Amino acid sequence: MDKKKLEAWAEKALDYYNEMAQETKLNLSFYQFQKPADFDNECELLLVGLNPGAEEGWGYASQYNNPNWQPCFEGKRMTMEGFLKGNLPAWEDSWKSGSWNLLKGLSLIGLGKERLDGIGNWQYINYVPFATNGFKAFEQKAKGTDAFSRCIELTEEFIQCLSPKRIIIMGTANGVDKLRHGKDTVLLRGRIRYIVKTTICDIPALAIPHPSYANWPVGAREEMTRMIGMYLDGKVDEIEEIVLGR
Repeated sequence: MDKKKLEAWAEKALDYYNEMAQETKLNLSFYQFQKPADFDNECELLLVGLNPGAEEGWGYASQYNNPNWQPCFEGKRMTMEGFLKGNLPAWEDSWKSGSWNLLKGLSLIGLGKERLDGIGNWQYINYVPFATNGFKAFEQKAKGTDAFSRCIELTEEFIQCLSPKRIIIMGTANGVDKLRHGKDTVLLRGRIRYIVKTTICDIPALAIPHPSYANWPVGAREEMTRMIGMYLDGKVDEIEEIVLGR
């Protein structure tokens, strides 16, 4: 981990996001860090999500005029302090209560609060920070701009500076498939790809279906839990490929 490079990255990323978020550009609220950023401690695990969710009609003014977000802004621009705080206070409330669907989904595959807290320093970012009602809505908004490609580039730069030991991508079709990555190996396949092994910025990574929609069969959940556990224990190369239903 290189703290100075992370700080330089944050300045560059925030400048871009502040500019693109404006009403004359994408007109979208944004935050990259789901939980507060940590540039002081080595990262054991990085969770990478897609983009924040937002209700229809939630534009940029909805964010900087919102009382919960106003401390993170100076006028119409997010401050660095606000940027690094992530999605607060919503994150603290969701983490403590465990009420968020994504956290419920993670807990079904061995990544509940107790396991994540036991890992040490773990981070959680969205590779696209702009909030929309569904990922396709962001893709529509971003048409004709460099927003999508620039978000991927900035995420890669962040990962390179952070140097996490492990990465889990939360999403396949709209997640790992759209990121620049190494050769894929589907470790667990059934009606969908449940576990994909790859590399992101040369770091061994796993991709899983997005846990917000965790309607996975019990057998798939059990195997996902086992494989993710092996990955976290540094035994990813020992995981054998499985096709469910055979």
